[in-house]
Amino acid sequence: MNHSAAIQLKPVATTVLVVDDEVLIRCLIAEHLREEGFNVIEARNAAEAIDVLNSGVDISLVFSDINMPGDRDGFALAEWITARKPGVEILLTSGVFRNLPLSLVGRGITLVPKPYLLSEVSAQINSRLICSRAHSS
Repeated sequence: MNHSAAIQLKPVATTVLVVDDEVLIRCLIAEHLREEGFNVIEARNAAEAIDVLNSGVDISLVFSDINMPGDRDGFALAEWITARKPGVEILLTSGVFRNLPLSLVGRGITLVPKPYLLSEVSAQINSRLICSRAHSS
């Protein structure tokens, strides 16, 4: 077995933006992702997330709650990202079942229901990033 090939499949130095207004949830998933080897930036809401995305930091994936206070929820954030940062992968999460708005259908956005297992989220992130890199190669 070629161990170096297996090692290369896991994204290295990949930055994930975690967006959630609930501090404990945001900190828990952010810490788990750091332990999994990701660089993590945290935002409390869509406005902070957009500031990060506009800052020039290379964000590979946004993991965002759907229900957040402010002018934009997670769906509106996803619409903003798909329009302005098309290379950024998106995973959305919610404790309340909601369908994707028609404007986001077919854009490769994944919904992760709450409660979720931390290991399932990191596996979803790895899978999305590996597929994304395979398609861009």
